[in-house]
Amino acid sequence: MKGISDVTVALVGLGVCGTGFDSASHLARQLSIPLADETLLPGPSENNLDAWAAASARAALSAAQKIQPADSERIGLLYLSFWGSVNQTVGYLESMLDQDGRHASPRLFTRSVYSAVASQTVIDLAIHGGCETLSFANLPVYRTLQRAWMLLETRRLDTVIAMWADQVETPVLHLCQRAATELHRLELARYSRPGGGSVAMAFTRSDAMAEGIHLTLDPKIDRFGKERMAVSQGVLTSIPAYPTDGALHLAIAILLGEAHRECRTWNEFDSPYRATIRLRAAKNG
Repeated sequence: MKGISDVTVALVGLGVCGTGFDSASHLARQLSIPLADETLLPGPSENNLDAWAAASARAALSAAQKIQPADSERIGLLYLSFWGSVNQTVGYLESMLDQDGRHASPRLFTRSVYSAVASQTVIDLAIHGGCETLSFANLPVYRTLQRAWMLLETRRLDTVIAMWADQVETPVLHLCQRAATELHRLELARYSRPGGGSVAMAFTRSDAMAEGIHLTLDPKIDRFGKERMAVSQGVLTSIPAYPTDGALHLAIAILLGEAHRECRTWNEFDSPYRATIRLRAAKNG
């Protein structure tokens, strides 16, 4: 059994979609980062969580299949979201209330279930290695990568797509704003802003990819007190607001590492924890 210090995965695909950007290459252009091989991603037909998730996962899988093709039975997916499909849930509840439930929509119900996005995405991608919906109390990016490594180590999967997707809708914004102001839950103020999107990363075992970008999880998780958290106007600015925000920050670090071919570190903060991921991008591994 390998020790936890050996938790390393190799990145073989990246897809980003959502508010303000529609692909990893679009994000790279915004940051003036040159990419050798840009995978263009058509914008989703609908501006919602399902469409964002499918578009980002499709881009990550497309890139992965070019680098290291895998059979559909050996490709799996991990999905993590803070809120899930808010608009689908609200739509279903409204249909339940309409005329005492006589117009309740079974279709909306199946799409409002928290794990529905993962199932819909694997059906859309026609992959059959299984899917999991995750929920972590802290460090959602770091712990999702841990789970991806575990699945790859079973040798039953050759590719794992890790996907973080979040959607922010008016009901969520309103509840978070009230909790921050009326209940003095300042930590919820960081969720009360518009935005949303999906980040998908495709991984394979590190021993299967001698070159490219490898991500190594530092086994040590640091703890820090609330006094070290930057608070500005009631907003915790030092911590990504959503799991997708953290994944997007990591995607930026990966793109920068790809451009400069250097070893970098990326820290995920989630009170009271801090986890470190080392990024190694080298042509010769």
